[in-house]
Amino acid sequence: MSQLNVLIIDDSHDLADGLGMVLEEEGFQVTLAYNGCDGIEAFEAGRFDVAFIDVKMPDISGVEVFHKIRKKDPELRIIMMTGYRVKQLLEEVVGNGDVEILRKPLEIGRVLEVLAQIQDESIILVVDDDPEFAHGLSACLTEHGMKTMFARNGQEAVDGVLSNPVDVLVLDFLSAFSASMPSMPGNNSVLGRDAALNGLGLFCNFEIMRPVIRMYPVG
Repeated sequence: MSQLNVLIIDDSHDLADGLGMVLEEEGFQVTLAYNGCDGIEAFEAGRFDVAFIDVKMPDISGVEVFHKIRKKDPELRIIMMTGYRVKQLLEEVVGNGDVEILRKPLEIGRVLEVLAQIQDESIILVVDDDPEFAHGLSACLTEHGMKTMFARNGQEAVDGVLSNPVDVLVLDFLSAFSASMPSMPGNNSVLGRDAALNGLGLFCNFEIMRPVIRMYPVG
């Protein structure tokens, strides 16, 4: 199973470095940020499955970082970290959705348990060049307890399938996508080079890349 991409935002270098080292040893891909502003910048520059956010930081608070990130990616799993007894306050501020709250000092066993639970969840990937439709469908599925991701183009779809345990793909057949498809043995179509594909082309290649994915065409 593909490992998760993890973003750690904490002004404590020792905690961020230590947690990052442990997670990398477990096979996770880790990006570190040592304050809230750098964390938001790292989030906007990358693609993450999980974010660890410290509540109290010198530039902007972790709660503010949470809201900025959540607004741009409602599906991202967020784990808030705090050394203070403010769990009830945190729950009131950020809500009780896909948010885990861990007390410092962190128990590594609990951290790995939470990540294992996230990793084992089924993921629905919505691929559509209409962001309004993709966001709306993702939000609807999330409200019904399903974990979703969305891709705006072929390359994001390919990256999403290769780096996440995607089980269901909702794909717009009529959209034109551009993607760099990975090489696959025994295939002579568009795999292994940059290609301009419609949704049907992506569908055919995903059947080769990940034949266990259940795919539902729309459009």
